[in-house]
Amino acid sequence: MTFVGKILVVLHLVLAVVFMGFAGAIYTAQVNWRTAKETTQKQLDVAKKELVEKSTALTQAADAAAKKEADLQQQVTQLTGEKNALTLRNTSLEAETARLKALANSEQKIAGLSTSEAEQRLLEAQLQRARNIELENSRNQLITANNKLSDEIFGAKVKLDALLAKHEESLREIATMKSFLASKDLPTDIKSMVVSTTPPPPVTGVVMDLRPARPGTSETVEISLGSDDGLTKGHELTIYRNDRYLGKIRLNFITPDRAVGEVVERTKNSTIQRGDNVTTRL
Repeated sequence: MTFVGKILVVLHLVLAVVFMGFAGAIYTAQVNWRTAKETTQKQLDVAKKELVEKSTALTQAADAAAKKEADLQQQVTQLTGEKNALTLRNTSLEAETARLKALANSEQKIAGLSTSEAEQRLLEAQLQRARNIELENSRNQLITANNKLSDEIFGAKVKLDALLAKHEESLREIATMKSFLASKDLPTDIKSMVVSTTPPPPVTGVVMDLRPARPGTSETVEISLGSDDGLTKGHELTIYRNDRYLGKIRLNFITPDRAVGEVVERTKNSTIQRGDNVTTRL
């Protein structure tokens, strides 16, 4: 073999080693890229699942708020109609009372014509007076019922305003979630998302103890229900007293027969007390 042939053989070996080094570097880069891709895809899948669960929960809360809003609006309309009917009846009774009083005065004047006629008129006047008293009592009852209906209408309007505010907040949160999903190229259609949630069971209990709010903490309420009743952390319950809505709590500590929740909503000028009712039925 000539000297040139030897040089060519050596050059061929050097180039072979160099190309093998390039091939090894390319293979290593491809393996690292694939591993990084799989890790990123797993993280995206977890984030997508969490966003789907939150978006669906917010949508369900918005739907429930809308239904409650419609029910309360219907109740307000019905109570307003009853109030108007009672007002008309009250006006009619006042007119009837005035007419009967005028008639009684007239009968008393006529009673002076004769003794026998006076006795008859006196008897009629007594009967009329008894009827006037009965009508007056009926009128007072109607006024009391009217005032009660006015209070119920006011309470219903307060509930409606609270639900409207919560509904608007839920819509804003849903819009934010959808915007975030869209920014990650994730689907925003609820029908394409599958979420399994467990709603609280229909239970009713009472408030056992309270702890006022302190700097950096919220007011908490202890209730007579627990995990044995089917409750878990995160469930929300409504507090009321004599059909009057007081507020809501969200459970953050559960035992078999007791639970502690944070007050997340309260009506204006209301005070939660021991013995108040708490339920998931509303």
